[in-house]
Amino acid sequence: MANSSPAVVNEITGRAWIRNSDGSLTELHQGSKVPAGSDIVTASGATVALQVENGMPIVIGEGRAVAVTEDMAGPLADPTEAAVAAPKGTDSDRLLAALQAGQDPFDVLDPTAATLTGGSGDDGGGSFVRLARILETTSPLDLAYPNPGRGADTIDRASSGAGGDGAAAGDNNNAPLAINDVARTDEKSAVRGNLLINDSDPDGDPLSLVSINGRPMTPNGVAVTGSNGGTFIVQPDGSYVFVPGTGFQHLPEGQTTTTTISYVVTDPSGATSTATVEVTVVGVNDPAQITAAKPGDDAGTVKEDEVSTANGKLNVVDADDGQSFFVAVADRAGVHGTFSIDANGNWVYNLNQADPRVQALAVGEKLTETFTVTTADGTTGTVTITINGTNDAPTISGEAAGDVKEDGAQEVSGQLAKQDVDTSDTHTWSVNDGGKGQYGTLTVDQNGKWTYVLDNNSDKVQALAEGQKVTDTITVTVDDGHGGKATQVITVTVTGTNDAPTISGTTVGEIREDDTSDTVSGQLTQHDVDTNDTHTWTVNDGGKGQYGSFTVDGSGKWTYTLDNGSDKVQALKEGETVTDTITVTVDDGHGGKATETITVTITGTNDTAVITPSKPGDDAGNVKEDGNLVTGGKLDVTDKDAGEATFNPQTD
Repeated sequence: MANSSPAVVNEITGRAWIRNSDGSLTELHQGSKVPAGSDIVTASGATVALQVENGMPIVIGEGRAVAVTEDMAGPLADPTEAAVAAPKGTDSDRLLAALQAGQDPFDVLDPTAATLTGGSGDDGGGSFVRLARILETTSPLDLAYPNPGRGADTIDRASSGAGGDGAAAGDNNNAPLAINDVARTDEKSAVRGNLLINDSDPDGDPLSLVSINGRPMTPNGVAVTGSNGGTFIVQPDGSYVFVPGTGFQHLPEGQTTTTTISYVVTDPSGATSTATVEVTVVGVNDPAQITAAKPGDDAGTVKEDEVSTANGKLNVVDADDGQSFFVAVADRAGVHGTFSIDANGNWVYNLNQADPRVQALAVGEKLTETFTVTTADGTTGTVTITINGTNDAPTISGEAAGDVKEDGAQEVSGQLAKQDVDTSDTHTWSVNDGGKGQYGTLTVDQNGKWTYVLDNNSDKVQALAEGQKVTDTITVTVDDGHGGKATQVITVTVTGTNDAPTISGTTVGEIREDDTSDTVSGQLTQHDVDTNDTHTWTVNDGGKGQYGSFTVDGSGKWTYTLDNGSDKVQALKEGETVTDTITVTVDDGHGGKATETITVTITGTNDTAVITPSKPGDDAGNVKEDGNLVTGGKLDVTDKDAGEATFNPQTD
């Protein structure tokens, strides 16, 4: 009776498939049974070793399409009956490309390219190698079919390799042949197989499992631990499942290790053979776990103008060996600062305090930026930095000086501007001390414009001499409403002008002709708001009056001296009055002068007349009794008092 599964995959490299009767593909693995009537398709670079029942292994090379028939257990077919596929050039390329892309290769070929011809390969469309029973011989068997368009397809018969020498139970009994098994899986996935599928007995005896790793087989199977971990669960029929468990979590991605068990098979005669099954376990990446070393270490806080650095520590745990560390980064530029982390997870953030966006933060405002950290296996985490704003005091620029002049331009203005990086602040302008200065008053509006008005009538201002300069300083303040203030001193230069002096004091006097004193005095006082001026007193016309002369000293004291010997004075009659006036001037040395008229009243006194004879003897006369009774003469009279040189007529 024909065997329904004449071949088992003993070893496979690369990828190969069974094309089922419905045209679908089933990928082959080590231990896969190949049903009769199916086609084996190999990809580029792949090889499949088949164990034929009661025969030696057969190797199928890359890029082949091989039909498996039921007569593989029968006599070996004539090599000329073997048909080897001869795909056309473009069909071959398409087939290999489909295999490499993981597609169904039969979807890309013409129907004829996916059919099995019953005769020789000359039919063209699709020809397959038909495998007949292989004769038991140790020499390689070459099945070749010369086909136009491709070279000879060769299938090599491999030599047998038993896991251990069999022990024969009797002289006529041949010991079974147990073949070492291999399997491959990743650290997270179980893998299944069958220990007996590639084992055989030369006598065709059925085989059974005796023990696994020295443990006897039981009806319920045996579970054993591999040489390097993992659990093998083996059933009496040879089927097994390997479960990696957690013992291989330490493998980094792509790293491999093997774990092995041994088994013993026996035939009904008691002959045994020993082999192994070795599973290669491939590591896969286990995501790392990133945690804060202590609460809050995965975030940091800095503060504008106050705290520039934040730091913390992250921990990483990775089941994969050698993966529990961070990718170190030094001074990675962020939006507002730099971030560094070392392999141990110690991180530091340095805020760029000069960043305008940081300085623009007002009180209560904040910014955040997040940095990604990466572990050795590519797992990522984040560190979030919060930047808290503080109040930035404003600054002031603009016109901070001006000039006014006594009795001249008495008002000056200027424009100030505030600068504040905290653009959301509301600012208020004010002047200190109500704006009152020493020489005037300053005001400021809410746009920063200031105005200074000179108090021109104040004594301090009027006391300024010509060209004298003084300064008035008043402080202007701008307040941002959050405790931030800036001040600016406004300096106004006040230039003095000359103020003319004034005179007060005694401006009149009296004197009498021929009095015991011929002088009269008075005191004048100069008044000048320009207190620093030096004053000079003078009298006009050299002080010469009509009846006397005037003098004035440096203190403003004037003196009038009557020219008592002058005819004008002596001509004054008794009680007659005249006045003598003169102008006194005080000069402040800067063009400022003041004058005052001094008036002196002169009162005349009587001057005795002088009578003299006009000629000698005229002041005497002789008469004679009873004689010449008349005599005469002429007297002259002089009197300094004008109009009084006359005689009063007299009669007897």
